[in-house]
Amino acid sequence: MLSIVPSYVAKLDRAQRHVDELKEAIKAFGGTGTGAASRPYTITRSSESRHTVHRLEFTRSVVNTDIPLIAADAIYNLRSSLDHLMSALSPAGRNPIFPIFFRGVADQLVHGENDQRIKLRERWASDTVHVAPQAAEFLKRLQPPDEPTHAESPHALRLLNQLSNKDRHTRLPLIADGVEGLIINWRMPDGQIQQALARPEADHLIEAGAKLSNVPQGAEYDACYGPVHIVIKTPLSNEHGAINLPVIDFISDTLSFIRDTVVSGLVPYVRP
Repeated sequence: MLSIVPSYVAKLDRAQRHVDELKEAIKAFGGTGTGAASRPYTITRSSESRHTVHRLEFTRSVVNTDIPLIAADAIYNLRSSLDHLMSALSPAGRNPIFPIFFRGVADQLVHGENDQRIKLRERWASDTVHVAPQAAEFLKRLQPPDEPTHAESPHALRLLNQLSNKDRHTRLPLIADGVEGLIINWRMPDGQIQQALARPEADHLIEAGAKLSNVPQGAEYDACYGPVHIVIKTPLSNEHGAINLPVIDFISDTLSFIRDTVVSGLVPYVRP
């Protein structure tokens, strides 16, 4: 008998291919040639408070590449896979949206609750009424908590939903916020090239605009290189500032969570 791959699985497979494509696009954006001109960043020199200061500066924006579009394609397929799964849990002809609301959405109405939460409770009731009771219980456990503006770790499904909604109207908020393991070539007064890490830790991120320390005396900048660090800007923050998530990590981790936790937990209740 001919075997057909479920559409929610095919969507995840497509998202994985987007992740692979995204890795290549980020690598290409970081510069593939041997010359400094192929890279989207450089080291600038200026005088600040009578001192010579060197900083890492980006010369090209990731916004002007295909990277935000590829990331958006991956996010679309992740969110869409959940909706396809929800349809597979429901009777034929019903196509409810996979619920990503708030923890406790299935509980009794709370007195004085705002209209938006009341509406989400109604949607939950109508969208889950025809799924298996065990599937509805599993979906309850997947609902994100009510997060404050400040949070250490954004809930993956909540953020996926927010980014998917945002992509319907505007470009994903991606930025290159630095370079990892930045290696700099300094030309010394005698003409020799001295190579050095911008900081002792080889995998440490050097933020865009960061002031460099330990510049050799009398050295002139020659070239620098290192992998570009690209993140998704989120509306969340903590005591250290804005929470920005590495785009590859976020998409890959969310894909794994959907495949290994969400799909695995719900596939026993998919209709024949």
